[in-house]
Amino acid sequence: MRTISTTPTTTSLAPTSLTSADQRSSWHSPVPYLFGGLAAMLGLIAFALLILACSYWKLAGQLQNEDRDLESQKEGDSAKRNL
Repeated sequence: MRTISTTPTTTSLAPTSLTSADQRSSWHSPVPYLFGGLAAMLGLIAFALLILACSYWKLAGQLQNEDRDLESQKEGDSAKRNL
């Protein structure tokens, strides 16, 4: 069995002086979190709008190609009827 020494140990902790930056950190206030959350929400909304705009542009391009194909088919059908 191990014996426990009972000699008192003295440790003196010197008081640490806090700098002004440590005392008044802006992260102790809810304001940075509010603005950070607001910026994140606006970024998410902008990203969603960008995706919607790109998908609309792609869909509009596909619809124009289909319209051109339909017009060319109609012209081809009318040319066959005239023969």
